[in-house]
Amino acid sequence: MLEDEDHRTLQAIFEDPARSDIPWSKVKDLLESLGGLVKVHKDDTCVALGGEIAIFSRPRSRKRVRHHNLVNLRLLLRRSNCKDVD
Repeated sequence: MLEDEDHRTLQAIFEDPARSDIPWSKVKDLLESLGGLVKVHKDDTCVALGGEIAIFSRPRSRKRVRHHNLVNLRLLLRRSNCKDVD
């Protein structure tokens, strides 16, 4: 079961139209809460979750999730069969 904050972040990721105000730190917290392994190397963040692996470019100045990362996050969460998705 996800904490309220993580659940709100998950809902924000799947909102349509896509949001541009989701803090990257909240996404990392969510992925870790779901059991994901999150490793940061230079400007990339590698995530292993439910047998799936994804690499995200880290936000620089805005500290918010970029649109292309949001699309890839949705794919990762669906493919990893997270029970709280959809």
